[in-house]
Amino acid sequence: MRAAARVRLTTPPPGALLLGALLCCAYGCGDDGSPELTGTDASGGTTTGDTSSTGLPGTTTTGTASAEGSTTGTTDTTGSSSTDDSTTGSTTTGSTETQGESSSSTSDTTGSSAVDVPFTVQDPSILELTARVPPGWVVVTTGDQWASFTDAPVPAGVTFPDQWVLFGSRGPQPYPGHALAVNALSWQGDTLSVAGDQVDPADDCETYEFIWPADTLLSFDALDGKVEDIDDQTAVLEASCAAGAAESMACDLDSPCATGLLCAGIIRSTVLANDPGGLCLDSSNSGVFTGGAVTIPAGGATAELSMEVSGLTTVDMDVTILLDLDHPAPEELEIELRNPDGNEVSVANLQSTELHPGGVPIVPTGFSGDESVNGTWTLIVRDTVDNANSGSVQTWDVEIMSRLD
Repeated sequence: MRAAARVRLTTPPPGALLLGALLCCAYGCGDDGSPELTGTDASGGTTTGDTSSTGLPGTTTTGTASAEGSTTGTTDTTGSSSTDDSTTGSTTTGSTETQGESSSSTSDTTGSSAVDVPFTVQDPSILELTARVPPGWVVVTTGDQWASFTDAPVPAGVTFPDQWVLFGSRGPQPYPGHALAVNALSWQGDTLSVAGDQVDPADDCETYEFIWPADTLLSFDALDGKVEDIDDQTAVLEASCAAGAAESMACDLDSPCATGLLCAGIIRSTVLANDPGGLCLDSSNSGVFTGGAVTIPAGGATAELSMEVSGLTTVDMDVTILLDLDHPAPEELEIELRNPDGNEVSVANLQSTELHPGGVPIVPTGFSGDESVNGTWTLIVRDTVDNANSGSVQTWDVEIMSRLD
């Protein structure tokens, strides 16, 4: 269905995130190999279209930019942006590219018609996880606001205050399959309108219990005024996996797996390498396993808790862990996970920030992808400070995707 929400917005305070969401990854393919989407527009009619946009590194975004009551055309944000009446270009920012042309100015907001705002698609993975998980929209107009919003570097080509940044997030969603894609921005009065697609996997798609932010990051030339409202005109679409990649075939955000299959390895490749991709395997190769509670004693002691994993194939493709930790000073703790082959990797090391912002599990670094999954997994928690602080692990969950060796 069509989502049309309006959010009241003043100049964003440090770290503020406002309502909205946008995605760009789809399941199911049309005749040209691009994902096929279906949904409803604002009038209740059915919409069908193709998208090849993921908003992630290594992909190309091509869209049609139509402004309310104004010009309809293709927005070219691959080049240098200007605010005259005929803007074209060919520069790629980061590794995501939007191609086309625009025939409108971003500074004339005195008339009755909205005008197109040419934009450049940036890579949202430059942001730390804590900035990506709250759902909503935020416009950042100054360097100070950007520093308060995130510790990340300023996006490529952005020079505040001459350029602004728009960030949108749907929050963490089951992965893969949920996406957010912006096709057009338009500007009228004090309102910035966002048109695009929120893509959800259809019921014939498989996803992990692992969740990951579905978000987008855009930059554009500064507008001649304040953004007081964001008009979210993104349409909610479903993408089918019926025509997805077959078993043992390659998969990524643009080439999902067919019904009953999961993209093995895509969690690890996304989070650790920022290069989503994997191999389509039967979803029965995955499983979620829950461990019990353990007390973390005070005085610099170590606590260990084990659980048994069985019923999977032989070696790991994806491993994630979610801890319910209760401790007054988690920055004093070293937490590790040991697999059945004895490989012990870090989960959190003296970490003072939130372990699971937005409920996102941790993807441990160090498992090889060629180690046994069936057997004893052990959680190790070391208190590195000899003081009176004690605590506990209430529960811990490990999700594993496996394959035959």
